Amino acid sequence: MKLYTTKKTGKCPLTKQLIDTAIDNHISCFKLKHIKKRAILLLQWIKRGFPKMKFFPILYYNKRLDYAFFNHNNKDDFLKKFYSNYEKPDYSNLDRKFNSPQLQLNAEFIIEWVLKLNAKCLQKKNIEIGVGSGWLSKEFKKRNLNITASDSDPRICSYIEKKLKINTIASFIENIENFNTYDSIFSADTFEHFPNPAKAFTSIHSILNKGGILFFTVPNINSLTFQYDLNLHKYFAYPAHLNYFSAKSIEYILKKIGFTDIHIDETTFISEIPYLLEPYEKQKKIKGIHCPPLSRSLLKERLLVYAIKK
Repeated sequence: MKLYTTKKTGKCPLTKQLIDTAIDNHISCFKLKHIKKRAILLLQWIKRGFPKMKFFPILYYNKRLDYAFFNHNNKDDFLKKFYSNYEKPDYSNLDRKFNSPQLQLNAEFIIEWVLKLNAKCLQKKNIEIGVGSGWLSKEFKKRNLNITASDSDPRICSYIEKKLKINTIASFIENIENFNTYDSIFSADTFEHFPNPAKAFTSIHSILNKGGILFFTVPNINSLTFQYDLNLHKYFAYPAHLNYFSAKSIEYILKKIGFTDIHIDETTFISEIPYLLEPYEKQKKIKGIHCPPLSRSLLKERLLVYAIKK
């Protein structure tokens, strides 16, 4: 069944950019070698309070791992400045997402997908990293499953405590090992934000009990819309999104850190299809936004990842 038509099928511009990268023995950072770079002009930061920014971000691409990421000097200071522009959480938006029927369906889909792989994995201590509006933790609470929520913003944690009456941890992921260990860790759309994802995965590994599971979702660089036109993609959002993963790059990183029994599925949440296709339809890149549920697997907008700590 043909879901849409295009005038021109273009390749992702990332394929023109090459860089050799390697992860060091301690999986603490990405080392860059033989850099061939190209500046990419983006306008998102103007809306984020950076109208006088004097540099343009550089997008690096590793062809062997099929992985892209932004990198620049003083990135930690830069990100602190970027996120400090949020004076306080948008509670009306948090409430909207917390009560969203579409996000509730996404949470149900995630839990059922994990339970098909491991029916007993959620019976012990669970934690969600980067809880945000709490739509995923809400599904845990609904099913009477143990859940702790973690977020770097203490105001978000306070919001979740009031909404769900659960324990929260206000901490950056690098400091999370100072707290308890867990039998399962969940995270929805978080790892694309980290300046050093390998370090974040290592911190996650350190708080998982042996045999514990890690589940997370990230946008998929090999999705249909990414391949049509990267610059139109809603998830191509610098500096909020610094990493662009493929199934190949995720599997490589997780194996290096010490995860096994890795399962990766390419899918699309039904609720995000109109949102993602809207800019392509405006630019006449894609015609026909009315996609049936079968497009969930065809569009491949995100990766669902399950792994076990060996």
